[in-house]
Amino acid sequence: MVPEDNNDLECLQVITVNSYLEGNESLFSWEQLDDSDPNDPDGIVVEIDEAYDQIKISVLGRLKIGVNINGYPVKGVKLSKITLVYQYSTSEYLSNLSYLYNIN
Repeated sequence: MVPEDNNDLECLQVITVNSYLEGNESLFSWEQLDDSDPNDPDGIVVEIDEAYDQIKISVLGRLKIGVNINGYPVKGVKLSKITLVYQYSTSEYLSNLSYLYNIN
């Protein structure tokens, strides 16, 4: 939720986050492990940094990767975290500051 322009109540609130993988799901799949509610203790992590005009959203999930080699399936699973960064004042997505990294 983003307030209207010139609103006395300068606030931004993340209500829920649901992540998914788009594209070739026969090779890759994504399962979000964090609860979608940032207020839940097992939920996504939301960090608002007004000094840098940024909001960071981190989501923990399981990235499954699979390929067929000569008809034999080879699969791997990585515990991964996605961190998305948005500009706080405009809610513009900042792809150059966002990243995915494997935890194991």
